[in-house]
Amino acid sequence: MVAAFDLVVFDFKGTLQVKYKKPKNKKDKEHNRALKLRKRAKHFYDIINDDPDVKDSLPTFDSFNDKFIETKETLDVERAECYSWSEVLDILVDEFKLPDISKYYEHFFDEKPAPLYDGAVDLLQLIKDNNIPMILLRNSNLSRVSMEKTLRTLGIESYFNYIVTSGEVGLRKPDERIFQVCLEKIPNGKDIPSNRIMMVGNETEADISGAKKLGWKTALICNTEPSSNGVADYDIHSLSELNSIIFPSEST
Repeated sequence: MVAAFDLVVFDFKGTLQVKYKKPKNKKDKEHNRALKLRKRAKHFYDIINDDPDVKDSLPTFDSFNDKFIETKETLDVERAECYSWSEVLDILVDEFKLPDISKYYEHFFDEKPAPLYDGAVDLLQLIKDNNIPMILLRNSNLSRVSMEKTLRTLGIESYFNYIVTSGEVGLRKPDERIFQVCLEKIPNGKDIPSNRIMMVGNETEADISGAKKLGWKTALICNTEPSSNGVADYDIHSLSELNSIIFPSEST
């Protein structure tokens, strides 16, 4: 199969992974976010509480969670949300004088990640079978290690040559520098012509406009936005539509 691209970069949530609709009401949105963070903190707390070397040093969960939220809110302002959960946990370790718990950091993610969209695995397999490198690029506080665990849970870790998260590199889409980081992660990445790189995402501002600054080709999958209003090279409504875009000779 003849491919139109030499590198494909994917966003994750809302692109490959189902992104559930959030409440439109700001108060409800904040409430849901707080519940999600508390659930994630509790999941992690229960894991480290099972370690006898850690248990006796732990504060109550409420104290742990309060400090977690306080630290997160501080870093949101100081670092413009460009930090990893590992950094937050390091601060909690210092605050509560806990022993080294870094081996558990990869567990700081949702217990059960949302499923993938239909066609995601078939598309990734097709691209991999044709030896086209793929990178996952995500605005997320998850570290690369935690993100790898999420992908492993979903059965798609092996498809990606590298994972770039905003929390690890200290930059967020649409900053063009985080897109350039992707090119540094694969051999001869900077030698790939910009029009031979495809960015696939679900947000026009973060995913599409950022990639367009570097001259990349772009596809907006309209899972969370109705269209890119002409910004993206392609507006698509299912991942299967990418087959004929990445491998145009197969559609003729």
